[in-house]
Formats: sequence, C-alpha cells, structure tokens
Amino acid sequence: MKKQMLSLEKPNKALIIRKVLEEAGASDEEIAQTLGVIRAFNFSEPIIYLEEENDDQGGERTFNQ
Repeated sequence: MKKQMLSLEKPNKALIIRKVLEEAGASDEEIAQTLGVIRAFNFSEPIIYLEEENDDQGGERTFNQ
C-alpha cells in the first residue's frame, strides 16, 4: 500500500514531456510521434536487430543482440 501511495506522488513523465512540447509549439502529431519514440526505446529488454549476412544462396537472416 505504501508503495502505491509513493508512486501516485511522482509526476507522470509523459505528461511533463507533453506539456513541454506544447509550450514549445509542437503539434499534436509531433507530440504523439515523440512520445511513441520514447516509449519504444524505454523497454527494459534489449532490442534484437535483424541483420542479413550475404552468402552464395542470396543471404541468411540472423538475430543479434
């Protein structure tokens, strides 16, 4: 219960970022795109990149972390 009360006291980062962007004159679309990018890179798990390795058979896809 105490943990929940503490989390309610912290300001929402997305609301702060939205307010700053609004004050800077960003459009709703720009704000949505910015928040989407921030959320995309805010994952706790590593991002897996898909790379193509060129070989004689036309390429092989491998996953790298």
